[in-house]
Amino acid sequence: EVQNLTQKTLSQPASEVEVINIYAGTNENAELSNFAERPFKIGDIQFTNVEQAFQYNKGFHLEGFAVDNNKQKIQESILSTNSAATAKKLGRKYSPLNIKSWEQASSGVMKELLLESFKQNPNALNKLLATGNATLTHTQDKSKWGKLFPKVLMKVRSELGVTQPTSGVRDKRDDFSPVVVNPVSSPDD
Repeated sequence: EVQNLTQKTLSQPASEVEVINIYAGTNENAELSNFAERPFKIGDIQFTNVEQAFQYNKGFHLEGFAVDNNKQKIQESILSTNSAATAKKLGRKYSPLNIKSWEQASSGVMKELLLESFKQNPNALNKLLATGNATLTHTQDKSKWGKLFPKVLMKVRSELGVTQPTSGVRDKRDDFSPVVVNPVSSPDD
């Protein structure tokens, strides 16, 4: 059961749960965080957590052609760590990052990675769905992700909550194949 809920516990009906904060750094519902260990695969690539996959994907948003060696080394380092915090630090080494391209793509990348991580980890999905209609927050993060991450996570919860297959019924999302690990060309290419 999810621990450390900010205002209510999940043992109470979802209708009484108003706000649930998620932040790995303070261990508030950390199992729902992008830093949580929630192994999943996209294509042939195995990821330990969403942050690792997110930082790996950032490498597809670099400027110029002289960055391939830098990108490959950083991506290999990101894949070789199981630590979300280390992956985040490594992701800051990409240079030169096409900031405009990454800013446009990053929330969609995060959403697709969260979807896949929860789809491939039923226990974690059950914890996410157990939050019901609660408003999710990420209050300690003062970057754009402080507001964006909970919105993305609530969209994922909504989508997966209505697409869960019942016994014997195939979920149409089984055919979903994310493309986030493929390079995205920027308009300047």
